Amino acid sequence: MSITIVLILIFVDPAGPVPALPVLKEATEAKTFLGLIWQVESGILGLLTAVILFAFEAMGRSRAEISVWEYAGRSWLSQYLMLGAAGVIDVGLVLMWTEGRPPLTAAHFAVTLSFSALVALPFVLYRAIKVVHPNWLREQRLSDVRRTVSELVAKDLLDHVAQIELREWAEHANLELGHRFGAQRVAAVEQASEAGYISDINLFRLERMARRGAEGLVLTTTLGERVSEGAVLVVARNSLSGHKALCVVTRHKDSRDLNTLLMQFQEEAMEAVRSESIIAIESVIETFEELWLAWPSLWIQYIQKDASGVLGSVNYERVGPLGDVSSGFKSAFDLAVGRGLHEHVAQMSSSLYRIGRKAIELPAPASLRGLADLARSLISRISTSNSPELQAQVNQRAWRMQVELCDYTAVPSSNDDMTPVEKKRGAIDSIDVLFRAMTETLKRLAEVGDYNEFVRLDKAFDSIEIEREPITRSILQGTVGRQVNTSDVGQQDPSLLELQLRLKGLGKSRLAYRLSVFAWMIAESQEEIGYRARELAIDRMDALGSVENVLAAVDAALSNDSLLSNWILWSLPEGEAHWIDSNGYILRAISVYLFRHTRIDSLYHYPWMNDHRIERLKHEWDILAEERPDWLVGLLAADEIIERIEHLKLLADKALKDQKAASDRRLIDQLFDSEKIERFKEAIYRTWASNRLIVDLADASAISITQSPVTEMGERRFGFSPLLEPKGLFVTPTDWGGLEMNGEDLGRQLGEAELAVIIQEVMRRAPKLAGRGDAAQRLRQALDVLRTEGLSPNIAFVPISWRLTRSLGLQEQQEEGLGSLKGRFKGYFEGVMVVAWHAIPKERIFVADLNAFASVTEGVSPDGTVVGVETDVDFIDADKAREIVSHWSDPTDGEDEEDRMTRVLASALVRIRRPYQVQVVLPVAARSIWLPESAR
Repeated sequence: MSITIVLILIFVDPAGPVPALPVLKEATEAKTFLGLIWQVESGILGLLTAVILFAFEAMGRSRAEISVWEYAGRSWLSQYLMLGAAGVIDVGLVLMWTEGRPPLTAAHFAVTLSFSALVALPFVLYRAIKVVHPNWLREQRLSDVRRTVSELVAKDLLDHVAQIELREWAEHANLELGHRFGAQRVAAVEQASEAGYISDINLFRLERMARRGAEGLVLTTTLGERVSEGAVLVVARNSLSGHKALCVVTRHKDSRDLNTLLMQFQEEAMEAVRSESIIAIESVIETFEELWLAWPSLWIQYIQKDASGVLGSVNYERVGPLGDVSSGFKSAFDLAVGRGLHEHVAQMSSSLYRIGRKAIELPAPASLRGLADLARSLISRISTSNSPELQAQVNQRAWRMQVELCDYTAVPSSNDDMTPVEKKRGAIDSIDVLFRAMTETLKRLAEVGDYNEFVRLDKAFDSIEIEREPITRSILQGTVGRQVNTSDVGQQDPSLLELQLRLKGLGKSRLAYRLSVFAWMIAESQEEIGYRARELAIDRMDALGSVENVLAAVDAALSNDSLLSNWILWSLPEGEAHWIDSNGYILRAISVYLFRHTRIDSLYHYPWMNDHRIERLKHEWDILAEERPDWLVGLLAADEIIERIEHLKLLADKALKDQKAASDRRLIDQLFDSEKIERFKEAIYRTWASNRLIVDLADASAISITQSPVTEMGERRFGFSPLLEPKGLFVTPTDWGGLEMNGEDLGRQLGEAELAVIIQEVMRRAPKLAGRGDAAQRLRQALDVLRTEGLSPNIAFVPISWRLTRSLGLQEQQEEGLGSLKGRFKGYFEGVMVVAWHAIPKERIFVADLNAFASVTEGVSPDGTVVGVETDVDFIDADKAREIVSHWSDPTDGEDEEDRMTRVLASALVRIRRPYQVQVVLPVAARSIWLPESAR
């Protein structure tokens, strides 16, 4: 730029007299002066560059990760080189003037530029010397990281707030927020003109598009999304032209590369350890703490400033670049442990506790989860460490941090009456995060063989008192500072009741988590972590308490097995299909536990006990009896082992029977849930309507359906005999599931039964026809017989057999309009529809003129609509139960009269029927064809 200016000033000298410096008045003196300046500045510039580069070389020997480009930029050398070079070149251009005195304006400009470079020289030297100092450079680099992350956090949160505003605005405007998938089937209103990022959305223009008649206007992108050239951004059902509403930029507003800056953080952390400087590591830790909670901290500030309350209602927590930050911290921490730097390790460990406490107070559960993962990753095997004593301290500090955060921060906050509801909820979320983290840490300690710390952590985990004060104090306190009467309990805050239930649930979760660890250790001990771990797990299972407590823990572990399932998944080899059997781990552990307890006279029943699980438990005992592992049976004789296992099997069977009876007794007294009954009826009707095969045949002109007023069809109805369905499907609360699936299955069966009853009549009433030849010849002969008799055969029913279908020369067809019959339709044989049916014997084919064979009638209401399915779900009282049981045969499975009555009383009587009749009119309108073995 300066060179251009000088050239302009040389050839286009401004008009009018220009005041000149005395040394520039005469041509000779001017050139001599400019030449002197040129020589001095060139020499200084070269010397300065050499000095600074020598200084950089000296620093580079200790800080090899600092590039020359970074050093040149931070020392202002690059800026000074540009300024000095510009001065040298400009003076040189002026000196090239040969016609007398140089143009004064150009000469003044060049001199000014050169003197500026000379004046800046001491500042550049000062800056270059300062950069060499490690403390100053470290602070600058860490400051860059903090500043850039803060900018990214602010931008990210502003984009998120903008998205909230956009969603709210779209609800009131004629605009839908959708996806780009499927956009090719509608008109593209706006597309990206170039690849880049969505930086802004003009809501005014979008609204104007909607008002101008764009039907079904859909915005398919969002702020900050990266889009390719030509990507569809706005679509509608009709085309529309106008101004663009979205702004696409080729780069984000943030020009700095965050990954590069985070690499600087890691380099500074490593250098702080290598230099063994406490001041340096404190500075790194300060930056680490700021980065870790940058996103949730700023989000909380936004919520506090938001007067509308919109942001507070949004559950949003982004953890930011925690992976890179965590990696840098761990690398420096491992180096400090390897070098035996106790003070560095202590400082870094303390920072984890401080961050965890702040994360609970915010609250920021996701950040806390990442922190717990980082703490767990610091645990390592002591025997392989360069500093065994220090590594042992690290292992202990890692789990103590989690226990203390839970015991001293999260739990007190969840029990404090003065804590707001949202803070209580955040504290309980934090307890859940820490419980899971402690469980993962137990597993990690077992993996590295630190069994002493494993026992200490398990004991500390078990001793955490979740509910320290009666939480009813908080429930009875409607607002802070306003005490209400105990008579107001019925109107207590539902949120506090929810928190009470969650706290109680955490106690069960803790049992489940601990048992999951023990089960994993028992199952994996042979291959992964050694036999000592199995012995320790068996021993710690005794610490769960009585047998009843352990069985209760099984109940919790089987219903909350996400951690155990993940552990199993991680241990499986890649590239193969596997079955994740977390139940098997739990049942194997409980089978070992019960076998070791020789004085068990009874087992209390629990909800987890069902036929399948008890059978698996007994199978585990059979394996123990067969393998007789020394670590479990010891010196027991074979007869003693079998006797003990048979005793346990009897107890398990008795507990299962008691559980079924207890479940039935609870169901007997429960009332029906009318909403569930309606859902059951709707599921039956919905699947019946979509699976009416008889209607599909009628649509294909294979049969006619006569409609008759339902009042004229009498009392007889088509449907199922009264069914005994589990009452648990129709009550609330319940452990039963599959209500709608059960209803859909019954509806599907009813829809298929309308055709099945006709096929049954064809199979029962059709005269047999002798034939010759292969299957196709025999079918052709039967069709000829019916046609000779003046009938019009329109359907053939064949067994499900691909060989038979191929021998008939058919290929499975997908004909439109066949509905649910489509999967059974195999094609046409000489114009006759061929349908495969599961009930047809493999040696038979049936062909019929259905219109002549039978008449089908269904009822319609007075307004002419088809009467659907009538479903009744009735309560069974004692008299009805006795009546039902009286028609049963004598029991053969050991079930007595009382057991039968209980089972019936715990059921619901379901009747499903509809006005539908089938009457055989002309049996000879069908034929049954026998297929020999060779023709099938």
